[in-house]
Amino acid sequence: MRKQQISALMDGELFDDDAEALLDVMKRHPEADEDWQTYHLIGDILRQPDQAHADISAKMRARLQAE
Repeated sequence: MRKQQISALMDGELFDDDAEALLDVMKRHPEADEDWQTYHLIGDILRQPDQAHADISAKMRARLQAE
C-alpha cells in the first residue's frame, strides 16, 4: 500500500492530508525513503534511458521483476 501511495505522491495524485501523513511515515521509516529514491530513479531512467548506466539498468530491471 505504501508503495502505491509513494507513486501517487510523485504523480501529484494524493490529497494534501494524505501526502502529509505519508511524508511523516517516510521521515520515520528509512525503507519508505528508499522506495521514494527508487521510484525517482525509475522515473529518471524511463525519461532518459540513453543516460542510464548499464549496471543501474540491470539492477533496476531485477528489482522491478522482483516486485
